Amino acid sequence: MIYAVGQGERKEISLLEKEIRERTALNTDEELNFVGIYTREAFEQFIEKEQQADILCADVTVFQGIEQVEAMRKKYPKAALVLIADMSISPVSYMKPTILAAALLLKPLQETAAAQVIKEIFQCYIEQAMDEEVFVVETREEKQRIPYSQILYFEARSKKIYVCTQNYEYGFYDTIDHLEEQYSELFVRCHRSFLVNRKMIEQVKLSQNHLTLNGGVEIPLSRSYKSQIKELY
Repeated sequence: MIYAVGQGERKEISLLEKEIRERTALNTDEELNFVGIYTREAFEQFIEKEQQADILCADVTVFQGIEQVEAMRKKYPKAALVLIADMSISPVSYMKPTILAAALLLKPLQETAAAQVIKEIFQCYIEQAMDEEVFVVETREEKQRIPYSQILYFEARSKKIYVCTQNYEYGFYDTIDHLEEQYSELFVRCHRSFLVNRKMIEQVKLSQNHLTLNGGVEIPLSRSYKSQIKELY
């Protein structure tokens, strides 16, 4: 599944959605989930609820655009960001580290320019991400590819396994024991219910019985696995 978000005026976002759908069909075998945001209220609901985005298309000229784009970038640091602007706004206001745009489109949008930018986004970001080694979660509704570099941990909960990243989680049926056996080179067991990404461990607190992962995420560390964790770190 490829997740794309368009925030701005309906006509322009519809054009970008069309180009993204065509490029998704041409370059991948994935389905596309596209979310259009056309009001301040819709944006606030999106930021609060939505959990994933691969492509962001955001207009900095509408309803506190700079502030909103910065909020989107903070929540989705790895997404490819296409900015929409016009000559009334200085590039200094949006070409900065807190936004890190991958491309810029000027209003009024031209179909040829939009098609070229979306093509480049897929070549430079989406196809490259799809070539990365991934963990695949398959359900009846969809198939989700999650790069190992984005996985914080696996958790056994409510008779399912959840693969968790900074912004989202997906549930599927398996066992922690089976995952530990398959992916022992990438993940380490720290608790009967948790298998954590070795590269995501920032701090081990043996006396406090927990690990701290990237982003400040705390995971319990049980007595049974302390010696194993202590040897590694």
